[in-house]
Amino acid sequence: MHALFVSNQRKTEFFDGVAQELRRMGVAISWITLSNRWRDFLLAKGWPRGDILNLADFGPEWTRNSPRAEDLARLEKIDATAQIGVRHALMVDREINRWPGHRAMAWAAVVVREIDSFIARKKPDASFGETTWAPELLTSEIMRVHGRLHLQHATMRVPSERFGFFPGVLHDHFVRVVDAPPHALRDQARQIITDLRERAVQPYYMARNVKPHRLRRHWLEEARIALGGANRFDHTVPNLATRTARRLSARAKAALQSRGVFETPPANSRRPYALVMLHKQPEASVDVWGFSAQNQLENIRALARLLPSGWEIWVKEHAVATGDRSGQWYDDVRAIPGARLIDPHANGRQLVLGAALVASVSGTASLEAGLLGIPAITFAPMFFAPVLAQSHCTPAAMTRAEMDSLLGKGAPADAEGFLASVLANSWSGIVSDFASAPEAGTDENLASVARATHQVLVALRLSSTPRE
Repeated sequence: MHALFVSNQRKTEFFDGVAQELRRMGVAISWITLSNRWRDFLLAKGWPRGDILNLADFGPEWTRNSPRAEDLARLEKIDATAQIGVRHALMVDREINRWPGHRAMAWAAVVVREIDSFIARKKPDASFGETTWAPELLTSEIMRVHGRLHLQHATMRVPSERFGFFPGVLHDHFVRVVDAPPHALRDQARQIITDLRERAVQPYYMARNVKPHRLRRHWLEEARIALGGANRFDHTVPNLATRTARRLSARAKAALQSRGVFETPPANSRRPYALVMLHKQPEASVDVWGFSAQNQLENIRALARLLPSGWEIWVKEHAVATGDRSGQWYDDVRAIPGARLIDPHANGRQLVLGAALVASVSGTASLEAGLLGIPAITFAPMFFAPVLAQSHCTPAAMTRAEMDSLLGKGAPADAEGFLASVLANSWSGIVSDFASAPEAGTDENLASVARATHQVLVALRLSSTPRE
């Protein structure tokens, strides 16, 4: 078996740990890196140079030359079978979308050519990585052309310390290796739902991000590396001046927003309310999985036009997004009739339990609400659609009668069955970079993730069409 990993900043350390375990199991490994920094990191870890495609090596070509006709033709070939397409991948990349369009297409022509050639030579059974940046998205689409899957290791959210594998670019379904979960898992699912109702079960990834603007110990190391030039041609790492300016701006806005921007929700609302949970942005959960609904302000406005006039809309800011949005953005929310802008540190569990409808682009709050039998929607297509009133809901295209019908049908009934399937097709472990979650780097966790990855690789070998 052969696995291809796509590096992603410090998450590369985690992927290396998993890949080292897979290598000991007899799996061949190849890599795509975006910079000399991570190529050199992998070389130091003992990976052969011939098994690493370093995209930064081609930086001089895409910055100086126009795309060749054959490279543009290859882009069209990729588009023919793509989930989202080449231009889409460029537009959702949070840095490339700032570039002039001709420069972005020149970059894509070269990158797609080299990734396509590398995959053709190495013939991996599957590629692994995130779906944050254009190289990962394009790798997924190129693997599709070659009849293979790009898989994301990702938390199942409830419970948060279990992960599964999501094929392709979106999070609308997960790989299933078990079709019929044993009955005991329904009992376990029932207990998880009971715990969710009776007490807050905060995801591990939120518990570590309660202070988004605190100084991080690894920033000094990042600054040293940036000054040394190892990130050259890695578009995912803006230059030091840009990163510093963005962080200072966010801190300043967060300080200003701590004074009178948000309100404390009433303990008991006399009117029904729709709870809209905002996302930090840019984030793949909004900009990639929910691209058609990435304008969160317009989502709120569209929903407001459809809800009964006796309802309120409570808009809760994400706890780690303070400082990301402008004061005008919040003013625009408050200008919506019936809208309240809720303190980001308000008790999310209590807000969900009191809501008549929970809405988000792709958020865990919608999943939790659905599991608890509370009507919930997502604006993006999501894997937990079975417990939602509607997944991939598009209020801007709905009529009032359609919204009334949605509110009337509530949430589906078999939450336990859905969660049992999640438990049967997921594994215990933490999937994260070591800076955010040091426990992800323990030998036990890396071995656990590697065993699961090996199991899925075997399942893919045995079935040409993964069960979804």
